[in-house]
Amino acid sequence: MVSIGVSSLFLFKHGMGIQDLGRYIESDPFRKPQPTIWQVIDDGPQELVGSNLIEAKELVSKGFRISVHSPSENRFNLAHHNSQIRNQAIHRMKKSLDSAALCEAAWWTIHLGYDTQGGSMLDEAKRNNNESIQILWDYAHSIGIVLLVENSPPHPGYDMISPERFIDLNAQTGIKLKVAFDLGHSKMSGNITNFIDRLSKAFITVECSENDAKRDLHLSLDEDNLEWKNAVDHLCDNGYVNNYIVETNEDPLPSFSSLSSYISKRFLIS
Repeated sequence: MVSIGVSSLFLFKHGMGIQDLGRYIESDPFRKPQPTIWQVIDDGPQELVGSNLIEAKELVSKGFRISVHSPSENRFNLAHHNSQIRNQAIHRMKKSLDSAALCEAAWWTIHLGYDTQGGSMLDEAKRNNNESIQILWDYAHSIGIVLLVENSPPHPGYDMISPERFIDLNAQTGIKLKVAFDLGHSKMSGNITNFIDRLSKAFITVECSENDAKRDLHLSLDEDNLEWKNAVDHLCDNGYVNNYIVETNEDPLPSFSSLSSYISKRFLIS
């Protein structure tokens, strides 16, 4: 059954923590429809320690489902050529996984690392990512957390941009990756249809926002824009019935309403 939720990114961008998310969630308890899952960002003002962790666990105790997005790859680079920096990143990600477990998170999403040289050492970065994800995959499995790898935007030196790279990583590590499919990143790469055709069976969630195909702007879903609707249609045609997360810089509820309405109509039509 399709589940539609929202990301706390819109609060994160304004330096607001999990307590602010709690206030936002409970500001309109009779809202229809209600997001069925809330994705929090374990970084910066929402790092899942201290009062933030207490607040997240409190939300779960009240019956709200949450998922967790890992700390930024810009601060914790799992592909870094310096092994000490890479090991520090792995340690931080394990800490994030522990927090996700304490919050009974539905899943935990990660961005893999990138080549800090802009692409000249990308092969090494890929090998480092392979090693890092194997460590984290095993650790997540040991504590009962579902780990998802998100597709990256097509920035110089970035890994995990194409579906082929996910397939290669599976083959090289023996891991059957679960995927957080970011529509905005895929739009920038021009590979939405190919990604869905090749990997939608591995998708656990689809992160939804708009951009200008050049920058990862996390804009709200435009009701008149057919691109995200065409993507939803293609997902439905491929049998996708899992989760969607609205991930916008501004209040996500208008986009949530548009997405919920369109998906409801789409299933009625099909």
